[in-house]
Amino acid sequence: QDEIIVAAVENHAKLGLLADAFGSYGAARIFFLRWSGTGLAKQAQADIEGAVHDIAQGSLGGYAGIIAVPYTSAAKTTAVSIFKAD
Repeated sequence: QDEIIVAAVENHAKLGLLADAFGSYGAARIFFLRWSGTGLAKQAQADIEGAVHDIAQGSLGGYAGIIAVPYTSAAKTTAVSIFKAD
């Protein structure tokens, strides 16, 4: 639909004074921002129960246009959340 959507991640530090400095993250939030032509407006957001490492746009099987968000959960396992990108 000729809209530009930007995905951005904010990791949240675990409790503790030095947690942010040493990359000790416990949760994250992904934001989907829509370009209005003059600025960015928040379209959606989602909480993720772990530290996000990266985000990637692509296809997965029959799903074209997804955002893959790999993260490490509180249980120290790796997981991936999938969001629709279009």
